[in-house]
Amino acid sequence: MPLNLPIHLAGAAAALVGPVMQDPVPPTPEPEPVAQDRPVSNIQMSIVFDTRAVLAHPDRDERHVRVNEIELGFASEVDPFWTAEAYIALHRHHAHEKDGKGEEEEYSVDIEEAFARYGGFGRGLDGKLGKFKAAIGRTNRNHRDQYEFLDLPLVLADLLGEEGLAAPGASISYLLPTDRFNEITFEILDPDDGPLFSGARLDDPLFVARYRTFFDFNADTSAQVGFSYATGPTMDGDSSHLYGADLAMKFQPGMRGGSWILEAEAYGSNSGMAGTGSTFGGFAAITYEFMPRWFGTVKADYSELPGTTDIHRAIGLGVTYKATEFQHLRLEWQRVTSNFDDDHNLLTFQFQYLIGKHPAHKY
Repeated sequence: MPLNLPIHLAGAAAALVGPVMQDPVPPTPEPEPVAQDRPVSNIQMSIVFDTRAVLAHPDRDERHVRVNEIELGFASEVDPFWTAEAYIALHRHHAHEKDGKGEEEEYSVDIEEAFARYGGFGRGLDGKLGKFKAAIGRTNRNHRDQYEFLDLPLVLADLLGEEGLAAPGASISYLLPTDRFNEITFEILDPDDGPLFSGARLDDPLFVARYRTFFDFNADTSAQVGFSYATGPTMDGDSSHLYGADLAMKFQPGMRGGSWILEAEAYGSNSGMAGTGSTFGGFAAITYEFMPRWFGTVKADYSELPGTTDIHRAIGLGVTYKATEFQHLRLEWQRVTSNFDDDHNLLTFQFQYLIGKHPAHKY
């Protein structure tokens, strides 16, 4: 009996201490990271839909509801030095007769922009290669979903083409080391033939130069002023010249409403064609937020067509409801007058919306 007690106590002690004294289970080793040749990119993808109902038009065949354009956008980093953007549009351009059974819609695919931007120079330099919108004015550089009105102003369509001017080439921009934003841009482009410039080749390209500056008056009010120049060949071997000035001024008081934006651009040109003189054109538009999310736009256009004596003008009134930054509803009326066609009215309803991620809009 005296021998059993120590044995039982020892057993109990072993039962208590035993689990603590066991060797711990070794942790599972974490897998080694897989080496990557390039950083993981977060590609921004977006689709912009532009649907229109033409309510009034001098051509009755145009009074329909149609998907006017679908634009696909892609943007991403290529590596630590390069970023890339591409915008591909499915655009309605006209309708045609099909086997005597009425008109069939026709759409064409257009690469609006596809370029890579290099930011490794430093010292305020920025380079761009590919196809991109020419640095002529402010509106030509923007996409349709950034307009405060339906379409490109008359003067830009008459000088650069219905969709503006975008072309393959190279661009270099320099941000001056000053207290205020001052930027100079030079571009060499190889565009398709257009109203003002045609016949460009690699050994005879289009040259574009632009200067812009920015004024920040206070927390709510700012403005951008720019000047543009372009020169390029014509089919007869001569050169055309384009001079432009543009202004954009914004008042954006945050959530209080009452914001407005004033836009104006003016252009003089010399077509370089025998027997033709210089032309002038411009537009001005003001958009005012008269109620939260409700905007009214008044726009005036004037344009002298290059190489002709033709002149046309337009006055436009528009109302836009922007429920969010991703979609808007717009109703726009235009009165178009000219010396080469009958005066007429246009009334168009637009529903435009965006899905996906889109790079920040330009100022």
